[in-house]
Amino acid sequence: MTSKSTAPAAGDQAASEKAAGRIEVKLAKPHTHNREEHPAGKTIKVTAAERDFLISVGVVAEPKEA
Repeated sequence: MTSKSTAPAAGDQAASEKAAGRIEVKLAKPHTHNREEHPAGKTIKVTAAERDFLISVGVVAEPKEA
């Protein structure tokens, strides 16, 4: 009989992040993302939750409604 482990594999988190989808946002202020310094005006890809957080702290401008 074989036993199946329920512990997540190392690649599972990366795969789930890709599946969650990424959104491009333009930085309104300099910001460190994934241990890299990014200047204001640069576009980076983040999750919806990260985007909402960055908007709340003023790093990304809130999207304008059409």
